[in-house]
Amino acid sequence: MRTGLTKRQKTTGIFFDEQSSIIEVQTHNTDLKKRLGAYAQQYPSLCRQTDDDGQGGMTFDDIRDRERAAEFPANCSV
Repeated sequence: MRTGLTKRQKTTGIFFDEQSSIIEVQTHNTDLKKRLGAYAQQYPSLCRQTDDDGQGGMTFDDIRDRERAAEFPANCSV
């Protein structure tokens, strides 16, 4: 996919803090997007696609504390 971004601009970021049970993954990596998309389809209560930036980047939220998965908001998917 041609996005107008350079390879240097096509990054993957993983964001989390000690308080939240959610890990946010933002990536332009095609293989990782496919793997996270398949994981989100298979386990919708644990992982959701939350953004598509229109330039080939996607953001996913994942629950790192599986015991708290029921708290994952149901209305945050794209």
